[in-house]
Amino acid sequence: MKWKLFEGETIVNTIEAQEDFCIAYCQEMGYTYELIPEPGPEPEEPTAEEDLMSMTVDHEYRITMLELGITE
Repeated sequence: MKWKLFEGETIVNTIEAQEDFCIAYCQEMGYTYELIPEPGPEPEEPTAEEDLMSMTVDHEYRITMLELGITE
């Protein structure tokens, strides 16, 4: 896990360590700490089928609006 170490409101260091080590180190040095969140997985590209379905829904929506005489 990655941690930001603060002295007051100033970031003094970032470390990669287990939580128990970080707690003990910060208590000894008088720092506060905050966990740096891990980045999530990259979003997957939509499949060809999902793209086709999205375009079909959009197309049907536009046709329905034209039939009802509603303009955007």
